[in-house]
Amino acid sequence: MRREPSLACPQTSAMMTIVTAIAAAVSAIMKAATMTGTAVRRALSKEVELAKAPRRRGWPGGKTAEREPAESQKRPVRSTSKKGHPFITGKASSNIGGKRPDVVFSYYDCRMDDRRAAVDGRGEGSGPRGENALRDRARGMFVGLAVGDAAGMPVEFKEPGEFEPVEDLRAGGPFNLPRGYWTDDTSMALCLADSLLSCEGYDSYDVMSRYRRWWREGYRSSTGTCFDIGNQVTVAVLEFERESWVPRGKPRVKAAGNGSIMRLAPAVIAAFDSRTPERIVETAGITARETHYSVEAEIGTEVFAAMLVRAMQGADKADVLAPTDMSTGKRFDEILNRVTDVDKLANTGYVIYSLQVAAWAFSNYESFREGMLAAVNLGGDSDTNGAIYGQLAGAYYGYEGIPGSWRDGVYMGSEIAVLADDLLAMKTCPVLQTRFEED
Repeated sequence: MRREPSLACPQTSAMMTIVTAIAAAVSAIMKAATMTGTAVRRALSKEVELAKAPRRRGWPGGKTAEREPAESQKRPVRSTSKKGHPFITGKASSNIGGKRPDVVFSYYDCRMDDRRAAVDGRGEGSGPRGENALRDRARGMFVGLAVGDAAGMPVEFKEPGEFEPVEDLRAGGPFNLPRGYWTDDTSMALCLADSLLSCEGYDSYDVMSRYRRWWREGYRSSTGTCFDIGNQVTVAVLEFERESWVPRGKPRVKAAGNGSIMRLAPAVIAAFDSRTPERIVETAGITARETHYSVEAEIGTEVFAAMLVRAMQGADKADVLAPTDMSTGKRFDEILNRVTDVDKLANTGYVIYSLQVAAWAFSNYESFREGMLAAVNLGGDSDTNGAIYGQLAGAYYGYEGIPGSWRDGVYMGSEIAVLADDLLAMKTCPVLQTRFEED
């Protein structure tokens, strides 16, 4: 029991107060140390537990012969750094909806001057040549996405006649960004690329968790905050936070925004040489469904993926715009016809209209630059239309076909080119799991 000091001795009272305070401080320090040790042990135990835990769901039966081998589906879901790959580990996300454990995120290490220096080539040609042609096309597709996003950014939401025509990368736009900075199109593409490389395949939960971190925390934003996000993506992320699992029978939405195709490049580039065109197109449709639960958006994404595949293969323009051999059915054929047979262009964010703009600029102009300026100067959803055209034209003309001042001027351009290299070097890119009961 604590004894009160005598009132007759104030010196003794003061001394006892000091001693009591010191004892309390020592006790607090010891308690904190114990708690810290416990927390560390729990964390380590959790890491081991998560590493051993089976995946919640993978691909069921059905077209098993067209899926990745079953053994590839048995790989751990959690993101881990590959040996020899330039990743650094970041903090974990929150536990979403109680459906799966926390996800450990890997941030791409952009501090790689030697790898930046290896991204070479200047000038603007008619298309890549030689043994490095595939790498050049992959770089062109991904960097072209970012360039188009940055080129269209200053005139987004404006109509022709309301702005000075775009002739180069420039600052401004509704978010007052510096020259060469990009918006949500590139941010989401980078999230997708990070996930594919980290998981060594397509993990539905990991992809959505990264989109969530971009929205909530500014992960992979050019400014450090999420300043622009589409309506359908917002709804999808909010639903993911409430309940990550999508039950069978959930009604499809009628809205079909272009957000599903603006970010597509990484899903096409990944392990390109090791996957069939059909597999790439199928995976593209899955990536669309994450945020755009619309049949039209999903099929439109498959159509665009088929065009990108054909461009990566080095086909001529007519064949790029007519990938009929990769058709997934009647709806694919209908949308492909709508994309390539149009009398009047629109500049809104509807997926079909954006595909029409990209196809028109691609078929009617003879260089990456000319087509890009034609596409973004239509105004409206100019950044996304630029990103979509940039993927298609970038894959066709190659990295060297993009004006050098644009490659050098786009934010993180060299790092994005390196990401394209690493995606292309992946040996396989299986669909590890989806969030959808219908699968």
